[in-house]
Amino acid sequence: MRIELEIPLSLREISVAANGKHSCHNKTVYAITTHSKMVKPNDLFIALKGELSSGEFYVDEAREKGAIILSQNQTLADIYCTDTRIALLNIAKLYKSKLKNLKTTVAITGSVGKTTTKNITAAMLAQKYKVHSTSGNFNNSIGVAYTLLSAPKNTEALVLELGMNHKGEISELSHAANPDISVITNIGTAHIGYLGTKENIANAKLEILDGMKYPILIAPFEESLLKKVKNLYTYSLINSATDCFIDVIKENSDSSVFDVHTNSFYLKSRTVSLAGRHILNAVACGISVMDLLKTEPELIERGIASLNDYCIRQKIIPISDFFLYDDSYNSSPEAVIAAFQSPVFKDRPHSCVLGDMLELGIESERLHTKIGEAAVKYGFEKIYAFGNYSDCIARGAVNNGLNPNDVFVYKDTDDFKKIADSIMRHHTRNEIILLKASHALRADRIKDELQNMITK
Repeated sequence: MRIELEIPLSLREISVAANGKHSCHNKTVYAITTHSKMVKPNDLFIALKGELSSGEFYVDEAREKGAIILSQNQTLADIYCTDTRIALLNIAKLYKSKLKNLKTTVAITGSVGKTTTKNITAAMLAQKYKVHSTSGNFNNSIGVAYTLLSAPKNTEALVLELGMNHKGEISELSHAANPDISVITNIGTAHIGYLGTKENIANAKLEILDGMKYPILIAPFEESLLKKVKNLYTYSLINSATDCFIDVIKENSDSSVFDVHTNSFYLKSRTVSLAGRHILNAVACGISVMDLLKTEPELIERGIASLNDYCIRQKIIPISDFFLYDDSYNSSPEAVIAAFQSPVFKDRPHSCVLGDMLELGIESERLHTKIGEAAVKYGFEKIYAFGNYSDCIARGAVNNGLNPNDVFVYKDTDDFKKIADSIMRHHTRNEIILLKASHALRADRIKDELQNMITK
C-alpha cells in the first residue's frame, strides 16, 4: 500500500510514535508505503514482516528510490524499532489524533456481519457527518492502519471494522483506534479452532473495549455480555425490553418493514429495500449508534431511507435461466444459517453451493454435518458441497432426508469448473442457488465460470 497523507507528519513525531530511534534530519513525511514498487522520493517505507515475505528484503530497493526507512534491522534503518507492525498502528494512531474535526469513532467487530454492519452504519451516519470508513473488509492491523492514515483531514466520523484470528489482536487494534463507541455484532463459532470455546471468543471480542477511555458497547441481548460489560446498549429483533427493539412487521424477498422502539424515540412502519434478518440486525446497530450520538429522529429516518444494495456484499446474479445468490465472501456456521434464512428463497425453488467453513478446529466435522442437516430443514433441493469437509455436509443432508442423487461432492477445491458444469446440468428453471464458502476457497471462481459459460 501507499498512502498520501492529507496531514503531513514529521520524522520526529513518527519516531516517538513508533518507539524508535532515528538517525536522519527532521524531515516531513507526506506519504507512507509498505510496498517497495510504489515508493517515491522522501516516502516513509515501513519494512513489514509478512507470512510469506518480509519488507526487510526490499529496503535497498526502497532506499535507492529515495525512501526513508523504518525497519527492525538497526543497520538498515533511518528509524529503528523493535516491531514495524505495531509501529505502523502507532503512527496511524498519531495521525488520527491530528483529525481536528473528528467527533466520533465507531469500531465494529463480531463473528458474523461486521462488513454489512459497518457499511450500513457508515451510510446512516453520513446523514449528519463527513464519514470515513474501512474499505471492503480491510480489518487486520494493516487494514486498520490504512483506514486511519487515509482519512481526509475534514473527517467527522470514523467507522472501523476490526477483525481477528487470535487472542490479543482486537486489543491492539482498539488501542490504535481509540473508539468512542464499540459494536459486537454477535458471538459465534468463527475462530473456535484457534480460541477453543465461545467463552474465549467472547473475551477476545470484548478486547474492543481496551482502547476506549469510557467504554460503551452496543451488542445483541446476550446473558454472557450482560455479566461482563457495565455500560451495555442492547438491541434485538425479538426482545422488546432492549434499548433498541426492531419490531418486524413484514418481510418480502427484496424489502423489510419494521417499527423502531428506543428509549429516545419511536419510528413507525420504516421500510428498507433490503431483505433478511442479518440486514435488520445491521440496521439495528446503525440506529443504536445514532441513538447513542443523540441524533435527531428525522436524520435517523433519513438514514434508514438511504440504505440500498450498495451497502451489501450479497448480490443476486442472473445466470442463464436461473439465479446465483453470491454470498461467497466468507463463511461460518452462523453466517450460513443467516443466509439460509434469507427471504429471497421464499416460495421459489432453491439449492446451494457450500464450501468449507474454516477455523473450526475439532468442531469442524460436527458443524459441517449440522450445516448439511440445516440445508434440508430450510428446503434446499440440491447441495453442491466442495472442500475437505464436503462429505460431512453431504452426510448431514442425506441423514436428514435429502435424496443422495441431489447431493454432489467435490473434495478438490480447484474443481470449480466441474461444479459449474454440474450446476448447469442439474439446475431447474427460475431456481435461485446460494453460493457460500470461506474466502480462502475462492468460491467466486464458480461464479466466474458460470458467467463465462453463458457468454461463450
